[in-house]
Amino acid sequence: MIANACSGKFPDLSFEGHRPFTISSLFSYFIGFTDLIPDKIGYHDPGEMGGLWYHPIRLIRNIFIDVDGKIVKAESCRLLPYSALFQFPSFSLCLSIEEDGTFHAFIEGNPPKKARLVLELMPRPVWNSIDTFYYQYNDDSIDVMSNAFPWIHINLHFKNGYNLLRSDLIATSGSDLVLTISSKFCNENSLTKSLIPKLALEGSTELNSEDELTLERFNSAKANIIQLTKYVEGVGYGLTAGHPDFPWFFGIDTLLSVKGLLFAGLDEIAYGSLNLMSRFSFSGRVPHEIITSGKIYNQGDLEETALFPFAVYRYLVYTSKIGESTHLLSTAKQSFQYIFDHGLAGRGIMEDAEAGTGIDLDTVVFLYMSLKELEQLYSFYKDNEIILDTLDWSKHNLSMRQLKRLIDAFWIDERNTYANRIVNGFPKDNKFWTSILPFYAGIGDREHFENFISSTGGLHNISRNGEITVDAMNNSMPINTGMFVISALNYGKTEIARQFFYSLEKSYSKFSPNSFPEISNNPNGCYLQAWSAAIYIEDLIGGFLGIAPEGDVLKLKPAIDPMVLKIHSVSLKFRGKKIKLTIDE
Repeated sequence: MIANACSGKFPDLSFEGHRPFTISSLFSYFIGFTDLIPDKIGYHDPGEMGGLWYHPIRLIRNIFIDVDGKIVKAESCRLLPYSALFQFPSFSLCLSIEEDGTFHAFIEGNPPKKARLVLELMPRPVWNSIDTFYYQYNDDSIDVMSNAFPWIHINLHFKNGYNLLRSDLIATSGSDLVLTISSKFCNENSLTKSLIPKLALEGSTELNSEDELTLERFNSAKANIIQLTKYVEGVGYGLTAGHPDFPWFFGIDTLLSVKGLLFAGLDEIAYGSLNLMSRFSFSGRVPHEIITSGKIYNQGDLEETALFPFAVYRYLVYTSKIGESTHLLSTAKQSFQYIFDHGLAGRGIMEDAEAGTGIDLDTVVFLYMSLKELEQLYSFYKDNEIILDTLDWSKHNLSMRQLKRLIDAFWIDERNTYANRIVNGFPKDNKFWTSILPFYAGIGDREHFENFISSTGGLHNISRNGEITVDAMNNSMPINTGMFVISALNYGKTEIARQFFYSLEKSYSKFSPNSFPEISNNPNGCYLQAWSAAIYIEDLIGGFLGIAPEGDVLKLKPAIDPMVLKIHSVSLKFRGKKIKLTIDE
């Protein structure tokens, strides 16, 4: 496995400069820089979000090469999702992570005699957690153990021995393996190992395209999602939000990514993520933020709770795995009940000083989407007791017709936009991106969309240079830009959709090689973000290719000329089968 990871087929493209990157497995990941110069990164724990992580523990802050007391800069770096190859004048260093989380450092070539591999051994718990550590020092290895998380037992093995200077571990380099780091828990836990093949790229959606850039972006988007999927003992496994600052589980990020996960054929990741949200929910209230220590940092409120049923129902429509999902259906029913019991007024997606003072548009739209998807699911499972009960309950308490009338009440004629919130019966336009949501869901009137994109419409208040902006600083998030791509396609505006999709494409590799970022025009966001990768897949497969279920089959209805798409076929999973859809020219 070491030879495969470190001597395998790295891409020809190499990267120079000081750019962050991630290599990853289901159980661990390493955040470093393409020139291997040590640095600080992240703001949750300021400067401490990089390095080698076995969540909820950061083990090593930086790894670098020292020659005669001076840090040496790598000339270039080539990357795979699980390994990085650094080129120096006379040798190369490969850092890789095995499927079971084992980390390796491997040197090839002729390093200078005074070259040393240096590791900053600085264990610390994940953000908002407390821990202390104890060590066992052996002749050729060190064991690091946690007091707060007793299953954490990590062994660092140095083939050529080591020296310890303060927090720096120094391994004399050579032309053979110099370092192996392994987790006793990951190595001995057969249950977690059984997850590995289920979460791999094998069996995921495949594109047949002559456009190499489209293929690269699509395959990288799938790889980004897998890189950010993590198993944490006592918590579960699922999609984490992003690197470096959100390496834990978020309700809204997960739920807005589910469509992309299913289009990508990564349904096991979708299941684990939904299962995790269900486990940590309380009476149907789906949490916003679950740290890898097992602590719920933010209990969430209406946005996640309203969207959770949609994600569950969409998962079941695409996978038909209803036998193992009864608990998800029950949680979805509880989510409806929670909203009904507490009312539609409450915190939605906007985190501002007035949150909770009225009814937020995103809450109502997400709720409508969930009820609509419930009807679709019912067409497959008319005898399922939970589905029948939920559908019957919704007809008496939260009908789609009532919600559509409420959504229409958000429209402001004089501004040609949907309000973001209704306060005391009056629609209030905060010029926030959630105005696009009725169009994303396909429930806004066509006339409203025409007015929204007009010269006097609301789109001009929330967009700039073909991107949706999210704040007064004009920061733009690919997730919102990608959602507007779907919005434009829903109303047949393919040229507008292509303009915004082009902006989404440009965000790829903007701040980190082969990665979709959190913010497309600001390096201070996460350089690797799950929902950005997921929305790219959703735009391509569900948007431009127009793939959607009709009954128990998938239909392909391209939104633009297939010659423009340059995609000839797509093979994807649907209800237990791999289906190949061919695009006729």
